[in-house]
Amino acid sequence: MKKILHLIAVTISLILLVGCVANKPGDEKSMNINIDGIEQITVSTQTTRQKQDVILENEKIEGLISKLNSYSLKEITDERKDKGWQYLIKIEKTGGDNILISFMDNKVKVNDIVYEARDYNIDDFSYLFE
Repeated sequence: MKKILHLIAVTISLILLVGCVANKPGDEKSMNINIDGIEQITVSTQTTRQKQDVILENEKIEGLISKLNSYSLKEITDERKDKGWQYLIKIEKTGGDNILISFMDNKVKVNDIVYEARDYNIDDFSYLFE
């Protein structure tokens, strides 16, 4: 009986340990986009009937950057080549350092790196097109 209880305790401990290792908080990061030096932000969407493009006014830039930086991102290897996107955000900075961000379901591509964005909701940027 003691051996069975000991075996159950060890099994549960191993399951918890594996779960903690698989979800290391250190794997997640933010976009860390600095608002300084932003000249223009263009946001496009395909969630409406036809593609729409909006150049953001200065008062909306800070809110958008704050939202982008709030996502928890985990880099993933994306073997599928998704053709569609829901939102495309182009941030133009002084000196030509542009950032291209595209959202596809729960994935976000920042320049050429694909991440899982667990907090993303398709309606997060719909207010920009109202």
